[in-house]
Amino acid sequence: MLNTLRCSNKEQGGFTLLELLIALTILAIGLLALAAMQGVAINSNSVANKQTVHSMLAQQAVEDIASYAYSDGIFSSTVSGATYSTMVVTGAGTYNATYAVNLAPVITDNLATSATQTTLASIKVTVTHNASGNSKSYTVLKLVK
Repeated sequence: MLNTLRCSNKEQGGFTLLELLIALTILAIGLLALAAMQGVAINSNSVANKQTVHSMLAQQAVEDIASYAYSDGIFSSTVSGATYSTMVVTGAGTYNATYAVNLAPVITDNLATSATQTTLASIKVTVTHNASGNSKSYTVLKLVK
């Protein structure tokens, strides 16, 4: 009866200690890679946020300047490097916007003997953000008649 209760070591199943250690090592490497990817994802999200703010503020500024009447003083002469505004965006930092307005006369011939002259203005807005000594800028150009 004792012989029937004994089991041979060859019949026992399960994992050895070495197999368990190898499995835990592979799991740990995978978890560390996952943690590293989270850091990269957070950094990339921050960069994308700042680029979105750059483009949004620049587009907003150029549209605001373009909305002025052409008889307004802003289009009376060429302007270069004028400060539009300094904007503080929560979670994104401080942004400085500058603009330039260049005037160029354009002569149009309407197949008649008289030519008409129109002045075309180009508005260039540059938004700059300086974070940790690393300056980034975004420029938008718009032509108005």
